[in-house]
Amino acid sequence: MKLYKLMKPDHTTRNEQKWEIGMRVEKAPCDNPRLCSEDVLHAYTNLNLAFMLAPLHGTGDYPVVAECEGDVVVSDWGKVGCIAITPVRWIDRPAWVWSGRDTQVRVAFAALCAEAVIDIYNAEYPSEDAPRRAIMEAKAWLANPSIETAARAVSAADAASYAANSATYAASYAASYAADAASYAARAASGRATSTRAVSLAARAVARATDARTIDFTALADEAVRMVYDA
Repeated sequence: MKLYKLMKPDHTTRNEQKWEIGMRVEKAPCDNPRLCSEDVLHAYTNLNLAFMLAPLHGTGDYPVVAECEGDVVVSDWGKVGCIAITPVRWIDRPAWVWSGRDTQVRVAFAALCAEAVIDIYNAEYPSEDAPRRAIMEAKAWLANPSIETAARAVSAADAASYAANSATYAASYAASYAADAASYAARAASGRATSTRAVSLAARAVARATDARTIDFTALADEAVRMVYDA
């Protein structure tokens, strides 16, 4: 399986692990290996997703990426844990990363995440449209990133946040997380939250709203890039 490993400019990762092309790095096998732990070596199955979710996993400042081969033992969200990884070659970052359009790509991803679960909220509150409107305003900002669309996104974000808080009060937690995801997307569009922070929070809200294994985050990451660059 083709994998992608993010690392620091000196080709190291956590615990000063050094990576070189062709050098196999291994972990001792264990029962019930866990992601985001020392049980495994971490990588991603998709290059766009790797840079989209890196802030969520504490590797947002890792600018170097290697294409790798690995022995996957656990996976979730398009992130994988391996007992062995071998870098095959150094590759370039996606063109959108640290470009003038990276904020738009991340806002698009946050909006797509929210769309993936918004029906959970609508099923609980069919007459309340604040979260869906937040998604619409985030998309409106993507189509026209102006002061006016950002101002509308501020109002929409606040309304969606209020809807999320109301759902939490009513113990409709899945609905609340879905509304939160919509709010984070609009907050990023409005400038009320950094796009990297909004992506992290929106993705986490989606995972809490539903079984994350039912959401294809890889497809959402690629679609977010297309939304911005094919517009």
